[in-house]
Amino acid sequence: MKKPIKLLFIGLAAIISLLLIAIITLPLIIDPNDYKPEIIKLVKDNTGRELKIPGQIDLSVFPWLGIKLGKVELSNARHFGKQAFAKVETVDVRIKLLPLLKKEIQVGQIKLDGLNLNLQRNRNGRNNWNNLSKPPQTTSKKSESKTSPEVSQNLVLAGLTVGGVHITNTQLNWQDQQNKQTAKINIINLQTGDITPDKPIPFTLESHFTSSKPNIKGQMSLKTTARINTDEKIFMLSDLKLSSQLQGKDLPGNKLDLQLSSDSLTVNQDKQTLNVNALQLSSLGVRLYADAQVTQLNKQPRYKINIASDAFSAKDVAQQLNIKLPKTADENALASVKLSSKLVGDLNNVSVNPLSIQLDDSSLTGHVKINNFKKPALRYELSLDDIDLDRYLPPATKKTTASAPSKQVAQTPLPLELLRALDVKGKITINKLKLSNARSEKIHMTTTAKNGLIRLYPLGAKMYKGTYKGDIQIDARDNTPAFSMNESLSNITIGPLMKDIWGDDKVQGVANLKAILTARGNTPFNIRKTLNGTASFKFENGVVKGINIAAYERALKAKLKGQAVAKETEAVQTDFSAITGTLQVRNGVAKNQDLSASLPHARIQGNGSANLVNETLDYTVYAKFTSTAEAQNSKSYAQINKTPLPIQIKGSFAKPSISVDYSYVLKALTKKKLDKKKAAVKKDAKKKLEKKAGDALKKLLRF
Repeated sequence: MKKPIKLLFIGLAAIISLLLIAIITLPLIIDPNDYKPEIIKLVKDNTGRELKIPGQIDLSVFPWLGIKLGKVELSNARHFGKQAFAKVETVDVRIKLLPLLKKEIQVGQIKLDGLNLNLQRNRNGRNNWNNLSKPPQTTSKKSESKTSPEVSQNLVLAGLTVGGVHITNTQLNWQDQQNKQTAKINIINLQTGDITPDKPIPFTLESHFTSSKPNIKGQMSLKTTARINTDEKIFMLSDLKLSSQLQGKDLPGNKLDLQLSSDSLTVNQDKQTLNVNALQLSSLGVRLYADAQVTQLNKQPRYKINIASDAFSAKDVAQQLNIKLPKTADENALASVKLSSKLVGDLNNVSVNPLSIQLDDSSLTGHVKINNFKKPALRYELSLDDIDLDRYLPPATKKTTASAPSKQVAQTPLPLELLRALDVKGKITINKLKLSNARSEKIHMTTTAKNGLIRLYPLGAKMYKGTYKGDIQIDARDNTPAFSMNESLSNITIGPLMKDIWGDDKVQGVANLKAILTARGNTPFNIRKTLNGTASFKFENGVVKGINIAAYERALKAKLKGQAVAKETEAVQTDFSAITGTLQVRNGVAKNQDLSASLPHARIQGNGSANLVNETLDYTVYAKFTSTAEAQNSKSYAQINKTPLPIQIKGSFAKPSISVDYSYVLKALTKKKLDKKKAAVKKDAKKKLEKKAGDALKKLLRF
């Protein structure tokens, strides 16, 4: 029994010895370089391209079955130029021999150096790589494997390990004649650790790149750890760190540096999901934080993103992007912006809920939804706590120079295409607002816009102890848009309002104003020129500055007595208990025919016009001065039998001139005296005539 066993071991030893001798001597006996012509012919037959192998081919068998190529060059497809499709300096691939017997594939480190790959697309859309592979030949049902492709693939991947990939000095070129675009990627160094299923795989990349459209160049470095779970089809990147420095004419500011990091990025092929955790993006002084989940990757991707930022300066960002912002009244405006939001949507819609934006001292919250990015439909409900918009407007100048810019603004056409494209429905509330130095609170505005019809209603606010209500509509369907406005101010303390806006409370008291107006035009100037409608006003218990009716009365009395007019020391203003009237607006000219005012010692009526287009006045008021008794009895203008004093107000809105026509009263009173004397003379002459007639009659009767 021992002898056969001994012979068996001797036989096995001999076989193993022969195999070892064959493995050692095979590379010495067979030179793979001798087969270059056959390899070149095979490539030519299958692709129609020329393969050049000027470099050496080295073959190894044990313990690694491997091949190392020197210089190799593959020609380009026909009609794509003379440059090679691909060139490589060195390729080194090895597979461990003995594990193959256990159906395990252990690949050593794959090395690739000096690859130059030229990818092209011509004017007709054809590319230069389609003919490199022939479609796979179909097999009969009898020859088909019972094992499904997915199972086979998983089995292969489960038994596959690679000792890493190392790519150096590689250049990828892209030329697109159809879109007139070129791009180049230089891989300086790409290196991985061992690639084993469900094991961490370190990965690093250093590269440079250039592009003509967009015009950008830069460099990028990437470091991460990958993991592949073949059973559950999960691909994960952890500890991701990416840094990039970009330059180019198509970048705002011609420069952009960014850093991106993430704790983990996971793709689940079976579930078609992507999860990104603890993403950080830093660029332009802005740091963003985000977590994202994407589903339905192969269909209609849907996403959920939580995003937030640290506080950043919008002015600094604009400066780095080479965007020149208008100068603001407050130099510290736009110094701090901070956001926090949740986005849910797909490639065509997005909902932002909640939305939170902190701008300097103001906070905006609410939700926004945009449907159909190609033709956006905007829906929103927003709330703003307090904001001073004057901080963000251009600074005011001491001496007004607004005439030239205002004319330019007045002739600026309205963006009709934009107005027609609006699809908006939303509401915003503002707790406190300051604009043009006017203060209001509890503002609410609902906006609807569709097919060129725009409406702001309801529109309201509380201001200066009163209320504002409005209904503003725009019809932009025609080339000449139409406007309608129905607005009112109720119980407003008008003095502080005028003081805040114009710096002078020329009128004080409680005001009630109402206007119903229409207009047509595609520039602010044309809108004013076509303004039509009606308005009414009522002021109570106040003061009008810049005019002193009582002083005019004293001057009139002095003139009537032939005395010199004393110099006035009182304030140039007029107290009133009520001022009322209506306006008829036609083509930008507002006419008033029924001004009525009650003063402590006068009653006033007036009429005239105000040209809203060129901002000029032509107005006359008539004052009848009352006695104390007449004032106490509240007699009206018509009930007072006195000659009115005309006061004319003409000129520009900014600098009106006031002239008092004392001569009108003097002439009227003189005429009245003359008429009275004439009447007295006639009466006296009549009496004398009657007396003479009576005496004559008496004498006649005596006879």
